[in-house]
Amino acid sequence: MTEGEPNPRQFPASVASVWAVIPGFDLGGVRAWEAPELSALGRLPMRPPAWPAPDLATARRGVSPWVQSLDGDWRFLLVDRPERAPKHFEQRTFDDKGWSKVAVPSLFTMDSRCNAAGGAAAPMYTNIQMPFEARPPFVPSDNPTGIYRRSFRVNDDWRGRRVIVHFGGAESVLFVWVNGQAIGMSKDSRLAAEFDITDALRWGRRNTICAMVVRWSDASYVEDQDQWWHAGLHREVVLYAPDRVRIADVHATAGLADDLTTGTLDVRVDVEWDRSLTPSAGMRVEARLETLAGRRVGAAQRADVPWAAVPYAFTGHRVRFERTVDRVDAWSAERPSLYRLVVSLLDASGRVVEVQAVRIGFRRIEIQGKQFLLNGAPVRIYGVNRHDFDPDTGRVVHVEQIRRDLVLMKQFGFNAVRTSHSPNDPRLLDLCDELGLMVVDEANIESHALNLALAHDGRYVPTIVERVRRMVERDKNHACIIMWSLGNESGYGAAHDAAAGWVRHYDPSRPLHYEGAIMLDWNGGHAATDVLCPMYPEIWAVEHAARTADRPVILCEYSHAMGNSNGCLAEYFDAFQLDGVQGGFIWEFWDHGLRQPVDPTTNASGATWRWSYGGDWGERRHDANFCIDGVVWPDRTPKPALLEHRFLARPITAQPHPTRRGRVMLTNRQYFVDVRAIRARFEVAIDGTVVRRGALTLPEMGPRAQATVELPVDWRALPPGECIVTIEYRTASATDWAPAGHPLGHDQWVVERPNRATTPTRTGPGTTARTISSHGIELET
Repeated sequence: MTEGEPNPRQFPASVASVWAVIPGFDLGGVRAWEAPELSALGRLPMRPPAWPAPDLATARRGVSPWVQSLDGDWRFLLVDRPERAPKHFEQRTFDDKGWSKVAVPSLFTMDSRCNAAGGAAAPMYTNIQMPFEARPPFVPSDNPTGIYRRSFRVNDDWRGRRVIVHFGGAESVLFVWVNGQAIGMSKDSRLAAEFDITDALRWGRRNTICAMVVRWSDASYVEDQDQWWHAGLHREVVLYAPDRVRIADVHATAGLADDLTTGTLDVRVDVEWDRSLTPSAGMRVEARLETLAGRRVGAAQRADVPWAAVPYAFTGHRVRFERTVDRVDAWSAERPSLYRLVVSLLDASGRVVEVQAVRIGFRRIEIQGKQFLLNGAPVRIYGVNRHDFDPDTGRVVHVEQIRRDLVLMKQFGFNAVRTSHSPNDPRLLDLCDELGLMVVDEANIESHALNLALAHDGRYVPTIVERVRRMVERDKNHACIIMWSLGNESGYGAAHDAAAGWVRHYDPSRPLHYEGAIMLDWNGGHAATDVLCPMYPEIWAVEHAARTADRPVILCEYSHAMGNSNGCLAEYFDAFQLDGVQGGFIWEFWDHGLRQPVDPTTNASGATWRWSYGGDWGERRHDANFCIDGVVWPDRTPKPALLEHRFLARPITAQPHPTRRGRVMLTNRQYFVDVRAIRARFEVAIDGTVVRRGALTLPEMGPRAQATVELPVDWRALPPGECIVTIEYRTASATDWAPAGHPLGHDQWVVERPNRATTPTRTGPGTTARTISSHGIELET
């Protein structure tokens, strides 16, 4: 900065003379939203999203009397920059009757009252570029800011307990007040922020909570993901009331011993005393394991909570339990077996203070040479990238919507999800545990516009490390998570190695994934990634990596689903069968088209809305239709590529016996289950007319097993003509993700018959005939 140049980190004089700081957050003139060194004030440590309960039955149900939702209508005011918020807006006595009402959770960028005429509060879509001139950590002075207010009463039964407010997600900077008292601030739009509001409450009277959400901040530079820019409170707001002594954290590592049948369980429980109390002896923790039906698995374990802070030797108020479980039912995507871990905090008299219930799954994840192993098997990853997205709400998603997304993925052969490019709604992980989908959990870090620069900016090192750390602390207990990702397209620097080092120490049970570490050198980046995870490599490059890489190859993005795309899927799947190559993640699940009202008189169809993309909301900077790149439409209507994917990922395959007409060679492609859940049928068609059909009884076939069966067809009795055999696979009974009879894929081939000209096929190593399926898609057979 040259002498005499105004300092961009100071408020303009015209504003400073009226109101220089956000109330209660005086940083000496520095704007909190332009201070990357400051990621939070007053925010409590991250923890897994489990609510405290008074007893076991309540913990099992997941509905606690110590939890109160603040979702619903809030008073709302939009101002064009934080400095122009009304004076004393945070005070309990402030008159907000003239403000609008909005539902929480919601995004004010999706509110027609805010985004009219393509203003600064409208949705914006960019892929690589920032939506404003990039000069970190500075952001535009015109900075849409939403102010939310509502009143609430605290249940009198909570008197004497702590009260904590939980904001599930706020984009991009959140400030919180209760009854006019500054409580805290938080950055990191995709993870929760919690604040202790006990001392600010008015018991027996109405309380006022106020939240300010600022759209642009220094954090925007590390949230520069390929998706829509939004702003608002996009996840739930909840009050909960633990005791003055509470379970602060449960860290359960459920693995498998070398025999792959004995479960290993390592549980660490942290206990926290409120600042008003002095830690004292007598508190105990009990941990018990049970099935989801409530049957005990082994004996409960108890231990005293360390309380005396002995100098040098004190390791914290932590209790640790270790045990083994015989003949455990292991978790996998094919058989997602879960258990319930119940942790109770007891006082000196044996009274239950708090109970938390955590679902866990036993599995073993390891890398041996060039193989990524789950429970000892080199599983293939048939994955897809997914954002939290909704065409009508922007980024607000509901649990049944998430379930429908995952069910659709399972129905079309996907077994894995990458949470591109940030932690998704935590309920997604609950459902992946339950339905059976492996997850690469990705930190909320992407500096796409400054990909090679920001990783070396020392001001952002704490932010990068913290975002990775908080994600791991929130999600660590989920069986479905098979790898931690350090983020996406954010270059590679010391900050990534620092984040990786923290994760390796905290959770050595899972490997690391980070494409940025190998972007410029496929042989490098070992400190930050345990897998070779490139984006969009050509197939020859994948084949080359299979021969030369020193670690498993799992493509973090491939087959960009834009327009008439997803070509070469069959060739990619051929490459996935090579030793050392174990699949990848298609880009991506959704078309990110927002439903936008239009004037029906301006189009021939008379339509009242359209799927919008970049530029449709008046954005000056945008990346056009690059967000329309999913395997489903914005309303989840499947595209043809899904049908091909289901064929390629089918759990069982059939091919004709090379020498005996009528015999079929079957392969169970599953790694952990037999074929009893699959039913098969066959059809024989002559010149396109089906002349024989029926059930095909599958023999007993364990995981990865092969068998040969005879088709019940009298070939000599068939009329002349081109003869095509089709074998179709369906679910034998209803599952959590599909009804009975749901299609799983098929195989099809031309039968060579004596004294007839045969259909030419491709020749050469690894080639097969091509046929047209009943869906009209060219398929590998």
